[in-house]
Parts: sequence; structure tokens; C-alpha cells
Amino acid sequence: MVALVPVAIHANIRDSVDTSEVRRSMRTSFTAPAAEIALRATRVIGRSDGRLVRYSVEASRDSVYQIFAPEHAGTYPVFGAGTYIVRHDRITDSIDQVKVFLLTHPGFFVRVFPDGERSRMDLYVNHVMTYRNVRIPFEFDRVLTEPFSRIVESTRSIVAWDIVSPDAGDSRHLRVAGMVDSIRAALPSLEDADDGAMDAAGNAVFISTREPQLTSVGMNCSGFAKWVADGLFGPRTGVYLTIDRLSERHRGVRGTGWSAAFEDERDPFFGLDWTRNIATALSESTGRSPSVRDHDVRTVRYSRYVENVGYPIDELGRILYLLALESPGEFYFGSVNREFNDVPRLRRHSHVVVLFPYFDSRGRFQAVVMERNVETDVESLVSRYKGAGIHLVSASADDTFDPARFNVD
Repeated sequence: MVALVPVAIHANIRDSVDTSEVRRSMRTSFTAPAAEIALRATRVIGRSDGRLVRYSVEASRDSVYQIFAPEHAGTYPVFGAGTYIVRHDRITDSIDQVKVFLLTHPGFFVRVFPDGERSRMDLYVNHVMTYRNVRIPFEFDRVLTEPFSRIVESTRSIVAWDIVSPDAGDSRHLRVAGMVDSIRAALPSLEDADDGAMDAAGNAVFISTREPQLTSVGMNCSGFAKWVADGLFGPRTGVYLTIDRLSERHRGVRGTGWSAAFEDERDPFFGLDWTRNIATALSESTGRSPSVRDHDVRTVRYSRYVENVGYPIDELGRILYLLALESPGEFYFGSVNREFNDVPRLRRHSHVVVLFPYFDSRGRFQAVVMERNVETDVESLVSRYKGAGIHLVSASADDTFDPARFNVD
């Protein structure tokens, strides 16, 4: 295992990153013409408490952006916690939006808009809109110059601000990070093979027939998920998971009488059964006696669970963040599912992924996606399966993780 340092508190809007003093000192810039603003030079401005804020301008064909970026460890990231980006429309020559980053991460921010004599706000959690059109009970001019805490206090009855004030110091995140490091180190040695997996003895076989792979030693997406699980199951039991166990179909738990007619022809619930069986087997290897659905992730704030379907994959970024926040030390096997256009239309669980949400040693949120022997990311997965569902089962990360090894003659 890779040695890890203790987790730090993640930089967030609670920390001393307020830029209102600098914004007030430059209030005349908010009424200046866009063409004039576009010519301004970058400069660093000190607050009265000694903290620094970098003022810069960026311009596009349609807009001019004034950026107030507080210092974070000697740098001024545009997406740092507390950064204000004021957008000036070139056509109307007026400010039409303010964007404020809530964490030092590009996916956590609010957009504030003028709304008559008041203002309104949209809030994004890991790139997913979570609150829309929240009314702010004061005019837009005050948004430009007052501390962000004024917005927080005025909307506290509507917005659960705790979701963007993470305490990332739980040591259980280290276990997830350790598994990620071990898997990353092993990825270059893994090969791809349709229908490929490792059997209980470490032999490369085909899932559908259990016959040995003669010309290659590789895995498909399901085989890779099994390989990850074997890294926990093997050290505990001395053997790897059996393909027969993971292929068990739970006809009485999912599906209908109508879909049962297609079990053999299309195997529509393969990924769902496979991931549920992995989670159940891993739990049993620690001495528990779970049922097949005990590790389903059925409750996540702001998202609605659908039985045997899971959640909209478009919400996955936010879901993983909230799971890291509320269930530190857990990782997830996901079954991607959607309706196919073949006749009759049938939802099929056709792809399996492994997901690792955690806060790293610097307190930064990470959402690592591993699938079919490679590391991808949430954005890639969502773009490839837009509109699909993803069913999640949970497993506990463990320091005993040891990557499984194929028997190679």
C-alpha cells in the first residue's frame, strides 16, 4: 500500500476567502463600460487583514469578465473557493450574472442573476444543478459588493449549505485513496478481452462458457469489477470469487413476468445481478449474512431511486460527492442500464463500472471512475451514457486490498 498523509480540511467558502472588501473598493468598475473594463491590467490587491486578492479581466466576443480570486497557498485559482466572476454583457453594457465558487473545485458554484428589485440564484453541486431560482431578498447591486455570507444567511431556510461545507478529515477516505493508488499501479498490466474474467483459481476464462482463454489473458467490464473485488476477497479467503456465484440470477428480486421470457436471450439484468452478487459476497467474507439487496444505494439527497434502475446517470457527479460526504470509506460497483431500441423495447444492464469517491490528502474531492481495465472520469461516463440509469451497490474499502493476479504459464 502507498503511504498517505493525514487528510486536510478542504478549502471551502467557510474559510477566510471573502473578497467583499476588494469588491467594494472597486465598485465603480461595475458601472464602467465593458470596453473600458476589457483594457484593465491584472493586479494583486491586499485586504486590510493582509490576505491577497487577484483582480483580472478576461474578454470574449459577447462578454467581459471581472475576476476577483482570493489567494490559496500562494496561488490564485479561478475556481478557488470564494472567487467572484462578474459578467458584463457587451450588448446591453450591463452586468447580467455573478458566478461564485464555493469550493476549490470547478464543479461547485452558484450563479446569481438580477431579478427586478431582488436577485435569484442557481446552485451547482459537482456540476449538477441542485437548487434553481432561489430568491435572494435584496437587490443585485448588493450581491456585487457584500460578503457571500449575506447570501448564505438570507437563503438558509431554503438551501442546505452544509453540503458545500465538507469536513474531509475522516481517516476512512485514506482507505479508498489507497485502493485507487494500488489499482492505478496495476492498470498498465491489465489487458482487454470480450467476455473475459478471472476464475476462483486465477485462471483467465470466458464468463459465458467458463472455458480458458487460449490466446489472451484479459477482462471485460464485468471481469474487471470482479478483479477489483478479488483484491479484497482473496486476502480474506485465500481464493477468488467464483463466476458461478456472481452470475446467479435473482429472478424473484427484479424483473417481471414479461421480462422473464427474455432472460436467456438477452440477459437484461446481468450487470445488476453481477454487482449485487459482488457486494453480497464481499460482505459475507467479513462474517456478515446480507440479503442480495442489502448493499443497494437507495437514498441519496436530491436524487430519486428507482427500484432495479438506480439513479439518472446525469446526476452521478453530485451523487458521488454526497456519498463521499455522508459515507466515507465506501466505494461502489455501478450497473449502467437503459432501454434499447430492439423489439420489444427492454431495459438492459449492459455495462459495469467501479466508482471511488473520496477526499484526498489535501482535502480535495476526487471521483475516480474505473471501467474495463482503464481509468476514465465522471464526465466521460455521463457523456457516453447520457439519459441512462446507474444502479449502485456499496462496498467498504480496506487496507488489506491486494490486486488479484492471473495464473500465467
